[in-house]
Amino acid sequence: MDKLAIFLLLGVLFIIQTEGQNTAAFRIITTDLKALLLNPIFGNTSCTVTPQLPAPAPGCNWKFPLSGTRGQTSTIFYQNQTNFFTGQVVCEDGIIARTTVFQLWGPYSYCTDGAYARAFPLYDLDPTIPLSDINMNWDHTCNLVVLQPQYYSNGTLITTKQVSEYDAQVRPQVDYEFNPKDCDDCWRKVNGFSALDFGSWNSIWSPELNCGVSCILYTSEEHLVKGEVKPPRALIGRSFRTDILAINVTDSVNTQTLSWNPFSVSTTHQNQFLGIGVCCTEKWCHPDCMNLDSHLVLISFLPYNKDQELSILADIGDIIDPDTIRLGVEFYYTYSTDNNNRKAFVFYQQSIIAFDIVLQNGLIVSAKKSSQSPKVDLEIVSWSSGF
Repeated sequence: MDKLAIFLLLGVLFIIQTEGQNTAAFRIITTDLKALLLNPIFGNTSCTVTPQLPAPAPGCNWKFPLSGTRGQTSTIFYQNQTNFFTGQVVCEDGIIARTTVFQLWGPYSYCTDGAYARAFPLYDLDPTIPLSDINMNWDHTCNLVVLQPQYYSNGTLITTKQVSEYDAQVRPQVDYEFNPKDCDDCWRKVNGFSALDFGSWNSIWSPELNCGVSCILYTSEEHLVKGEVKPPRALIGRSFRTDILAINVTDSVNTQTLSWNPFSVSTTHQNQFLGIGVCCTEKWCHPDCMNLDSHLVLISFLPYNKDQELSILADIGDIIDPDTIRLGVEFYYTYSTDNNNRKAFVFYQQSIIAFDIVLQNGLIVSAKKSSQSPKVDLEIVSWSSGF
């Protein structure tokens, strides 16, 4: 069975298992590790459960900090709303004894079946590594791709691991890159978001069912000249299997986070991301930022398309809200041919803003703000909508 057929089959299974449910409800994970459903239009919640956790050592407790972005300290298996997020065991002396990537299964039955409320410890990271220094992405099939550093006196080596969702098997990949501590003229990875595309759509899967050598992992890099950072940054895409550089784009919108566009699955073989950017007015900034200096904006990133690699779809607001950046963009649509059912969402100033999006051949070409929920009084670690 080829890659696209399996991908569509996963979607069909999701429809069958969620038939009759409110698929518009978002799965929310909070800092006190409550899993619940949230209506993104009205802001009301339902189906709150407390997932089971491994017992920490005496004098220690699990903490789920509000840090990192999507593709950094959290990621999702969007077809079935499975959340992956980081937790830490913090002891009375302030020492972090454990840093763990958790997997919380999708909402098919977790409201009524306690087995689905278990937070499964999928992968342990070195607890001495700051959360800001890691990245993780679901690879569109059965694994997480995790970037984590090894520190040396002259810089940082960023290693790549592929972690199986099913048996937690860890498969080392080629190193992502080496970041020098200092240099006369070089580029280095910036801590923050990452995102993984769906590859060429026709690559052959390896036995562990990963997305293959054609899948490209995107991060942000900064230009360092004699110890001084020179803007703008660049959006860099590399194969996480081969380390081959595939994309190098000037980041004219100060990209803060990216989310892969799932709407193109059956209509186009292009990869597109929606994300959060911050407008500016320097000469290298996007021309559509002219009247939006320092505003958060909804952006589109379309790799390999020289005419519109980066574009601004909508203004979000003039307050740089860290929660907007941390949670990024979520999507929702029903399985129909009606484009009016397609939406993108951002969390801004404690409300969820919905954007109606217009698609052409599976690609998002415009977005218009359509609703804003009442205030949501939750500290959200991770959210996912499914589709």
